[in-house]
Amino acid sequence: MQVSKVLGYRNAGYVSDTELGRFVPHPDKLAKWAEVLGMTQEEMDSRLADAKLEDMGYLL
Repeated sequence: MQVSKVLGYRNAGYVSDTELGRFVPHPDKLAKWAEVLGMTQEEMDSRLADAKLEDMGYLL
């Protein structure tokens, strides 16, 4: 499954930029991302929070 197609994007650039941490989708869109990736909104929120903390050097 190509996540970008399922999410309705014409190419994988947006998804790739998101995966690389260059962009965080709007919270409304994150619900769809979570659904497509088979996780709950809470799991998605937790992973985003952990990634932000890691970027700031608080998690290893």
